[in-house]
Amino acid sequence: MKGYDFDGVVSYGIKPEEGSVIITGSSYQEAARILPISGNIPVYFNPIPIEQKTNKNAAAWKVEMIKRLAIDEWFDDDLYTIDIIKNNCPEIKVHLVYTK
Repeated sequence: MKGYDFDGVVSYGIKPEEGSVIITGSSYQEAARILPISGNIPVYFNPIPIEQKTNKNAAAWKVEMIKRLAIDEWFDDDLYTIDIIKNNCPEIKVHLVYTK
């Protein structure tokens, strides 16, 4: 299954394939901003309150969900997150998305 980050990937117009998921480092408190753009693709939100969200816990959340959902291909725009994912999930194919 393919997985996509939201901010910097889906938010910039990359369209997830049917049957894929969005795993965002964004807090569940940001759902109103994200859900209208996600279409019919399931979105997994970071369970951390927005004021406690960091790059580190967002990356850890993505790793946890990639493992839980058995994601085998991942799309992200953040080099820090990609490094964390590659170190914790070396078996998956990771794509750096250039959108900025």
